[in-house]
Amino acid sequence: MGCAVLEVDENTVETLDKIQHDNPQPMIKSLHIENFRCFQKLDIKEFGKFNVIVGDNGSGKTSLLEAIFLPGNGAQMPVMFRRLRGMIAPSFSPEKQLYESLYGDLFFGFSGDSQIKIDLDGSPENSRKARLSYTPVSEMPLFPEDKSKNTKIANRVFTFESTDAENNTLIQKLNLDGNVSQTGSCKLQKSVFSASSGLPNPVDGAQRFSDLKQNSEDDFKLTVNTIYKLFPQVSDLSILLTGGAGEIFCRVVGVSKLMPVSLVSNGLNKILNSLLLFPGQRNGVVLIDEIENGIYYKRYPELWASVIAFCKKFEVQLFVTTHSKECLEALSPYIENDKSAFRFIRTEALENGSHIARIFKGENFASALETGTEIR
Repeated sequence: MGCAVLEVDENTVETLDKIQHDNPQPMIKSLHIENFRCFQKLDIKEFGKFNVIVGDNGSGKTSLLEAIFLPGNGAQMPVMFRRLRGMIAPSFSPEKQLYESLYGDLFFGFSGDSQIKIDLDGSPENSRKARLSYTPVSEMPLFPEDKSKNTKIANRVFTFESTDAENNTLIQKLNLDGNVSQTGSCKLQKSVFSASSGLPNPVDGAQRFSDLKQNSEDDFKLTVNTIYKLFPQVSDLSILLTGGAGEIFCRVVGVSKLMPVSLVSNGLNKILNSLLLFPGQRNGVVLIDEIENGIYYKRYPELWASVIAFCKKFEVQLFVTTHSKECLEALSPYIENDKSAFRFIRTEALENGSHIARIFKGENFASALETGTEIR
């Protein structure tokens, strides 16, 4: 299947080939990790505009995306990561075991004795450092032990420190009363993360849809007309209220009333919500975990055509993971067309329990696809 045509209006038609790189430089050039998740120490250099991460289950693909996204997004993100992974987010408690379980899985080997370090180097909007650690508490309760329950109060607090490219630093600490204290400030990271587990949050999608409509009529038309090209049976994308909350609805051929896009098709829902990530991240980063989830394999060429076009249109750097060989094969024509912009990153678990990641340039990626080499 050929490249998807992107229509702005009746008089203006843009194809994938006509959307050029105004800024071909990657927003994140390199990544350094220490003691985060399954990575004891990891350095990756020379990311590309388009970065595709593959590897076996449990090899660290999602952890790599989280490491890129975490700096600059605050102490609430580790708890959000637990929910996105389908884990239980424990209720807050000052008891040592329960308190440290909120963040303990972030640390390599589940040991909070070593500091987590994540350094991103790239454009000013995306260069930053993050330091996560447990630090001794400055105040202790008068009665640190409740002998009747034989429990102990935590004697150190989780500390999240983020420093931007201008050396502005934000320090957040989760106090034993359950509140986060904050000192300093730094610029927000220009990135957005789409998790693999579950379906897109309809309220978040509706908000992005509404923001796009208000901020740029041309970008809004580009987005909805791309969806109409990919899904000809769909029209009249709009926001309606369901139980007081906004949700994206559409008209479907043969159906008398508007329907929520999530009810029409998982593929429609996934592609629409993926495309809505890009307009708000100009000169930033979009991370999508398991990009192929919920999408029929014959749709993969259309998926890549639209995602790559939106990356170029909005000057976004892309990081995605995938398990699908068919999804990778559908990407092959775009790699051949622009090998220097693509990177292939393979995560691996070693026998000693440590994890690594190897990065390959687009020409090696293209050759592997052409020769049928196993690359997942």
